[in-house]
Amino acid sequence: MKENFLKLYKLFQKLPYFLARRVLIVIFAIVLFDAALGAVLFYTYVVLPEKAEPEISKDSLGFRQDLYDKVLIQWQKQEQDIKDFSQKSYSNPLK
Repeated sequence: MKENFLKLYKLFQKLPYFLARRVLIVIFAIVLFDAALGAVLFYTYVVLPEKAEPEISKDSLGFRQDLYDKVLIQWQKQEQDIKDFSQKSYSNPLK
C-alpha cells in the first residue's frame, strides 16, 4: 500500500515538469477540449430545442368564461378592500 502511494506521489511530482516541457501540446489539448465542450453545450441547448418544438393542442387554447368570471370577481373584491381601507379614518392615539 505504501509503495503504491509513493509511486503515485512521484508521478504527481513529475507531472508539472512533463506539462511544462510540452506546453504547446497541453495548450492545444485544452483548447480542443474547450471547443468540444462548447459544441456539445450549443447542440444541447440551441439545436435540439429548435428541432423538437412542442405541439400545441387546440383544446388548451379555448377561452373559459367561468375561470374569467372567478378571476374578475376576485379582482373586484381586492379593489373594494383597498377602497374601503383608504376611506376608513382612524383616530390619532397620540393626541
